[in-house]
Amino acid sequence: MGTSTRLGLSSKLATAAPSSPGEAEAEVNNRAVAALLEELRGHDDNSLTLLCLGSLTNLAGALEADPALVHRKLKNVVVMGGATRVSPAAWHDHAFYTQGGAEFNFYFDAAATHAVIHSGLEITMIGLEVANADVCAPQELQDLVVEQMAKKGGVSTPAWLLKSLMLAFDMSVSYAAVACFHLVQPEHFKLERVWVRVEPHSGKITEVLPGCESSVPIMMATEIRRDKYHDYLRSLLTDEAAKAPTEDLKARAEGAAAATHRSNNDASLKRNRRTLVAAARLATSNASPPPSSCS
Repeated sequence: MGTSTRLGLSSKLATAAPSSPGEAEAEVNNRAVAALLEELRGHDDNSLTLLCLGSLTNLAGALEADPALVHRKLKNVVVMGGATRVSPAAWHDHAFYTQGGAEFNFYFDAAATHAVIHSGLEITMIGLEVANADVCAPQELQDLVVEQMAKKGGVSTPAWLLKSLMLAFDMSVSYAAVACFHLVQPEHFKLERVWVRVEPHSGKITEVLPGCESSVPIMMATEIRRDKYHDYLRSLLTDEAAKAPTEDLKARAEGAAAATHRSNNDASLKRNRRTLVAAARLATSNASPPPSSCS
């Protein structure tokens, strides 16, 4: 068995323009699945940890195309998404309730969520229990950036990029970055082995009693050491060896930030963002509903 590798992938897009938006999306997905399978073939068996930061469309596609290969190569799949320990009553006050009570990533492609979670792969779920607006509030992030900028030697590239990202989306380190942090320093998370069931039409994931029909065991993050996460962000921001950002990097980052601001003016994206914010805030509650029955 080879050493464990953390796998990051990007899809290779076609140069020819598809004839319709639907065909364009299908082509991107097909190429992403092909890229994932190609990457898996180049590694030892049981050696890879795959980090998924969005919907599970591509991994589900890979499982459909070559399930034996996926199971043979992947040691673990870390998924940013899901929420099981949010009070059901609280959903009524937020937009996610209209989506069946599912966290956005799981809801976005519910069939893929069901396929992956129920595939038999080793799953670690980094959900809204730990990846939420309270793990690093916007003001806390701003303070960390200002703290670094005040240090002698100028602004490092990590600090500059994080500041730009923060201006574009003020909760930029509250979600995906938390899942990444789990890969780097897993000792600062509390994990529990739980049995769950995913509804294939809504993406809602529910804890159930062990051994219930159509249920599977996964590892779920239930706590994070916020102080250690802040220390880690601080260490990145205060890296004395980091170089100052180049003019080209600044231009690209500013362009990306401007595009984000333009996108945020779109009504539907604004609704999605408000939904994400509201759902994340729900995770601040300490109330944990018990697993549901098998019925």
